[in-house]
Amino acid sequence: TSNICTNQGLLALRATVYLATLGPQGLREVADLCLQKSHYAAQRIAALPRFTPAWNVPFFKEFVVRDQHGAVRELLNRAPQSGLLAGVSLETWYPEWADHFLVTVTEKRTQPDIERLVQYLADETHTNSK
Repeated sequence: TSNICTNQGLLALRATVYLATLGPQGLREVADLCLQKSHYAAQRIAALPRFTPAWNVPFFKEFVVRDQHGAVRELLNRAPQSGLLAGVSLETWYPEWADHFLVTVTEKRTQPDIERLVQYLADETHTNSK
């Protein structure tokens, strides 16, 4: 039988082992990868005519994109058919931001992964333009 305390302990142990394995320099390298990859993805997405950065603020590995077509839910709901989790609609928590979605890029994402996301967004721009 399992309980929440056991599960929390296992997750804490997993995080501890990961951080100990990385060490201070490895943690710095992972953080740098997150920063570089997320900024690369944000630049590539912002280059598409349909999408703009929601705000001009510093960010680490998460950024918000505005869909000028305002069809965020449909856009994100179709993404899994292409094997992607393209982002999270902010409408759930902020109804006034129905045309915004959050994108997260971690050290685990590769350049081909990012390019697949950008290509999906570009294709959606052409196939579903209003």
